[in-house]
Amino acid sequence: NEMGILGQVVRLYDNSAEVSLLEDRDFAVPVLVARNGLRAAVVGSGRNQLLQLRYLPVASDLEVGDILLTSGVDGVYPPGFAVAVITKIERNLDQNSSNVFCNPIAEINRHLQALALIYDPEIDAKPASAFNAPAQTGGRRQTRPKGQP
Repeated sequence: NEMGILGQVVRLYDNSAEVSLLEDRDFAVPVLVARNGLRAAVVGSGRNQLLQLRYLPVASDLEVGDILLTSGVDGVYPPGFAVAVITKIERNLDQNSSNVFCNPIAEINRHLQALALIYDPEIDAKPASAFNAPAQTGGRRQTRPKGQP
């Protein structure tokens, strides 16, 4: 929705689609921290549970309130879409790891319909000038204005 991503289309039907939600167990999205660019993965923990960032060292530069955005490295989501906000950080010094909990930014349980974006990283990564290039003629003769070679 306008707030952020809800999940990923996993199955298409004639007039609808099935979507895995961010909160679904073990559903993962590559993200980066908007404040500093730190890369991680947000993982679902089950319905109505907080999302998690896993396998991060204690020294990771994270703060409660940090916004997590799609990184785009998976080619599934365009970079820069809002995913979650960090709500709690538990640092385990003896294990050199952190348990990081997040709330999804999009209100997952409040929508009956959602907009699906079609994203192709190869097409979407081309510079704008590539779309403005003259069309190929396919061997057909082109006409030019009078006086031009």
